[in-house]
Order: sequence, then structure tokens, then C-alpha cells
Amino acid sequence: MSDEVSLTSGTSPTSGSVFHSVPYIVLFDVMCTYAAAGVNTISSARGMRVNCSAFVVAATSNFIWNRVWTFKIEHGEPHVQYARFLAVSLLALAIDLAALAFLVEVVGLHKPVAAAIAIVVATPISFLGNKLWSFAA
Repeated sequence: MSDEVSLTSGTSPTSGSVFHSVPYIVLFDVMCTYAAAGVNTISSARGMRVNCSAFVVAATSNFIWNRVWTFKIEHGEPHVQYARFLAVSLLALAIDLAALAFLVEVVGLHKPVAAAIAIVVATPISFLGNKLWSFAA
């Protein structure tokens, strides 16, 4: 799997959520394939780099678009807002991944369906966290 596939980021807040989830679905498939073959790639250095890179690129893109387009922010210090945005994004990612794991492993849904539901669960939390904290007046 190439890093280019995993570094996809969106061009709007909504597409950012969708395109950010795609690398995780693909990585989940790859990791499951290797795990089935007896190779543990979940904790591999390359897997962690790809996951972290995908997250940072998507979060940075989403921060810019949310600041400029969604919330139309002209106040505050961008570096403080970015740090808060990353914290909210990490929380939303944790919720998304927990929901995805639950829906796939416990409920038994197919990964694409579970990923769509997990996005629906995490997106309002991300939006509210950013509106009320990251970009608050």
C-alpha cells in the first residue's frame, strides 16, 4: 500500500470527514489481511507513520476549511485554535474508531456501512467541539 493513498484529505469539512475515514478503512483491511497471515502490522512503525500522517494532513486541511469557510473566523490566534482543533479532532477520531470497532466486531456490520455510521456518530461531536471551543469568540 502506498502512502499517497493514505494521505488523502478533503476539500470541505464534510468531505474531510469522509476522505479521512477512507485511509482507515483501507488500513483496517490491510492490517486484517496481514494479521490473518500471522504478521502483526498494527503496531508496525510504518503503519503508525501512515496513520499519523493521514490524520495530520486531514486535520490541517479541515482546520483551514473550517476556519475560513464553515465558521468564517477572523478573530483569535490561529495557532491556539489549531491546537484546540487537533484536540477535538483526536476526540472525534477516538469516538469514530470506537464506534467502527463496535459496529464491525460486536454488531457484525460490514466495514463500509459501519464506517458511514461511525462518521454520523462522530461528526456532530466534532462540529460542536469546534464551534464551542476551538473557534469560540
